[in-house]
Amino acid sequence: MISSPGARILQMLDIHGVLGSQYMVVGTNALPVYEIEAGERFARGVDATEDFDLAWVGGTLHLSPAQAVVAQAPVAQLLALAEDALLLRLLNESPSDLMALLRRLDRTYTPNTERTFQARNAKGYEVELLSGTSLRSMPQSGSPSLVPLPLPEQDWLLLGKPVAHVITGLDACPARLVAPDPRYFALQKLWLARQAKRKVEKRAKDARQATLVLDAVARSMPDYPLNDAFADALPTPLQVLFSEWQTTRTTESSSADSLKTKRW
Repeated sequence: MISSPGARILQMLDIHGVLGSQYMVVGTNALPVYEIEAGERFARGVDATEDFDLAWVGGTLHLSPAQAVVAQAPVAQLLALAEDALLLRLLNESPSDLMALLRRLDRTYTPNTERTFQARNAKGYEVELLSGTSLRSMPQSGSPSLVPLPLPEQDWLLLGKPVAHVITGLDACPARLVAPDPRYFALQKLWLARQAKRKVEKRAKDARQATLVLDAVARSMPDYPLNDAFADALPTPLQVLFSEWQTTRTTESSSADSLKTKRW
């Protein structure tokens, strides 16, 4: 589960056909989709967050066919309307940008004039829009009032194979969630945990989330191999971190095996 406002945002993105093609979830809110992919609950205790981080991906993601297909409901038939009814056009009209979409959900969302990548509603719920620096030159549709914050580490989250599953909000609202390849998500978190400019408490949480996700990938996500081919294709900063994780995991596994032998 994720926060109810987050689930509602995902619903609206999906309804208008931009979830996975233009936007995906990054940060802590991605953890539930990795738990579903792994078929286990491993992120308890590190899955709390007070905001919602989205990445603008500019049409660069490619979901697998099974994940990408979303059935089109026969809206006109369900509502007993003519195919050219004005109401249908109003129902299906897409918001001009993310800010307009947020305001359809909650009219109290306003952009932060000092941090132009952030919006907040009257209850203090924050939505942040990030992007990779490689997408900086790509135009967004409309005239966006939320401008993505370009970060070089966000480019890593465009690599690999995204994952998508249906999750729920805390109010049981169902929504599809699209998140980065769990391997790149975890390695980016390990990288963030080493950045001195990041708050100390966030660095500790980053490191814990990263280890939990990588361990779960190794145990329970066969579609995301952690083999030599994967290691060789990694950007250099992530290769170093992946090698360190492998060494630590091997050492811990050997220690556990040794302890079992002694007990026997």
